[in-house]
Amino acid sequence: MSDHACEPADGVAEVCLVVQHEGRVRAVAARLSGVDGRWLVTALQIG
Repeated sequence: MSDHACEPADGVAEVCLVVQHEGRVRAVAARLSGVDGRWLVTALQIG
């Protein structure tokens, strides 16, 4: 698995992962926003 994360704005995180499982490779991208002390996933894409 490889990963990358960045913080484009205060309270916002964007992450992307490349995951290999049972011989298949998938890309996962997510955008998270800090809300009331917790992370809320505001966008998710799996390909």
